[in-house]
Amino acid sequence: MLAGWRRMAAVTLALGTGLAARAAPAAEITVTHYGVSMYGVPYAVAKAKDAFKAAGIETPGFLTSQGGGTSVRNALASDLPYGEVATSAAIAAIKQGLPIRIVNSAVNTVGDILWIARKDDDRVKRPEDLNGLAVGYSSPKGGTDTVLSEIIRVTGVKVDKRAVGGVGPSLTALREKGVDVAWTQEPIWSREKGNYRLLFNSADFIPKISQTVGIVRTDFLEKHPDLVRAIIEARRRGVDAIYADPNAAAAIAAKEFRMEPENFREAVQNVLTVKGVNYWSRGDIDYEGLETSLRTLQSVGAVDDKPIDWAKVVSEVALPDDLKRK
Repeated sequence: MLAGWRRMAAVTLALGTGLAARAAPAAEITVTHYGVSMYGVPYAVAKAKDAFKAAGIETPGFLTSQGGGTSVRNALASDLPYGEVATSAAIAAIKQGLPIRIVNSAVNTVGDILWIARKDDDRVKRPEDLNGLAVGYSSPKGGTDTVLSEIIRVTGVKVDKRAVGGVGPSLTALREKGVDVAWTQEPIWSREKGNYRLLFNSADFIPKISQTVGIVRTDFLEKHPDLVRAIIEARRRGVDAIYADPNAAAAIAAKEFRMEPENFREAVQNVLTVKGVNYWSRGDIDYEGLETSLRTLQSVGAVDDKPIDWAKVVSEVALPDDLKRK
């Protein structure tokens, strides 16, 4: 690990002194569900377009994880302790006193999380029709639990909530009639849409919420803010490339993630902008979205009900100047 830190320190020194040869040997950063979900698309595009090298660092590798606290632990243990993780996991870690800072926003909507039914079941035509039905979500106190709880709060329905696991088990539970309604997520939905019926988009109930954020270990941020800034800048260039040419970005990510190009192209189009909110943030901190994420976590008892002083756990020191709050 110390060797990795020394390599990263070399990058910081080069950035600070204006040397021409600024790149160091590649390290790895953690991106939750990289290669499976939509979160990792900006990194894949940035990698293909040499955006990391343009920002002054060698293109890193990407470590994936199953999300939640695993992503946070992986990021903290890495030679390069930066990672994009679920905001819920970051908040839980902050509440536990782990030495991290939120340094950039990443995904600002849950517009990729969808609720579906079997094609032969037409009982649900509006949210109120969920009343009395069995609804499958991923796991207690997780992201889909908070979204489902918000749907219940807004509509006033009473449902039989059932934890069914990840996207694959969720589809199985629905197909085998273990639940009446289940959750799914892009890009899986674009592949499976012919087999099920779409009911609602989670963004119908929570238009804007911080779903993922960039975190970094506090001591590393203090020593290497320029390196963290270069990562955020490279990701921002990836995001800008997505919105400039969504189809080209989808082709890059489909190849990187080994998915069908047509399905992935549709998935990208489906999440680009949902309810007026861009799915991928350029990096500027969405404080309103952070507060909404905290509130929904508190609603399911995932964290205590104490407020968070965001000024103490968010650092904008590594944000490019034009992304900092004025």
